[in-house]
Amino acid sequence: MVRNFKIMLGKWKACLFLIFIATPFATQAQNSAENEKAAEKEASDEIVVDGARIRPEKQLPRILDSNEGQLARFEGPFCPHVSGLPEQYKATILRTIKESAIELGLDSPANCEPNALIIFTTDAEEYMQQLRKKRTSWFNSLTPRKRRLLTQKPRSFYSWHSTALNLPNGEPVRDSASVLRQASNIPESEITSLGNPTSDGGRIETPAITAIESAFIVMDLRKTNNMSLAQLSDFALLHLIVDFNDKHQSSYPENSLLNLFSGLDPLLLPKRMSEFDRLTAFGLYRIRKNTQDAWTQSRRVARYVREQINGPETENDQADKSNQDNEAETDGPVAISFDDEG
Repeated sequence: MVRNFKIMLGKWKACLFLIFIATPFATQAQNSAENEKAAEKEASDEIVVDGARIRPEKQLPRILDSNEGQLARFEGPFCPHVSGLPEQYKATILRTIKESAIELGLDSPANCEPNALIIFTTDAEEYMQQLRKKRTSWFNSLTPRKRRLLTQKPRSFYSWHSTALNLPNGEPVRDSASVLRQASNIPESEITSLGNPTSDGGRIETPAITAIESAFIVMDLRKTNNMSLAQLSDFALLHLIVDFNDKHQSSYPENSLLNLFSGLDPLLLPKRMSEFDRLTAFGLYRIRKNTQDAWTQSRRVARYVREQINGPETENDQADKSNQDNEAETDGPVAISFDDEG
């Protein structure tokens, strides 16, 4: 009996040894299979835009900043004004910005009161410090945190928006308690029922829109070496009409014109806004009623970007994909002289 017990004990130890040896290999095989599946899913989520691989559903919710829980945009006329440059440069940049804005679906009439300021200066940091003292109303709609993040460190450019909460009919929301009371005067067809992605069912949301009332961008001329007027125009336009989250600049596609002041050689970046840049801006402004929450809005923009690259276009979704070559004067790097600065 002792002999049989020893034989059984030996077999038991051998089994334990085999299990001990086999378990890591089984775990590794399982992990490898899971990693392969994850890699396949990630690859399937990627699309190629201008030669760069991007995942719009992941990147856009990061780089599009929310205001009052929404993605703000111009709901009325877009009226740019350029200052700090010689007259011939100002005219070229202004024309380029207005033409591009109209192509992206904004209303930019010939003569209207400026609500989008493009400011060039030889010392952007000092200019911002003075601006905060002399034009405090320009920063009123920023939260204390956003105001602090905007000016807490030197930058090559500064951009921000003044926003307001409006009802779909354009009437401003006077205070949060009066929203539903004001909404009672709006036709039922204009009141949108929104689904909350974090809840099981839908719920009625306040039919309010976060609108950009005015937009500002201040650019440091000392940092514009090798940049063309066309690049500066498109860069300014993108930041004026879309609120990008500077905290996630690493999520910008490498060939996006949003990288213009990132330290990359401007000569290696596109001459005009990239396909990703254009589709992102157009995707936001093509939404008829911008009453949804930021999460839903960014997903809709991401879906539009993907459909325009991968899927067949519908009649309603077609957009002009050609980045028109404007006058040659906007295409090459410009050395700006300050002798005749306006």
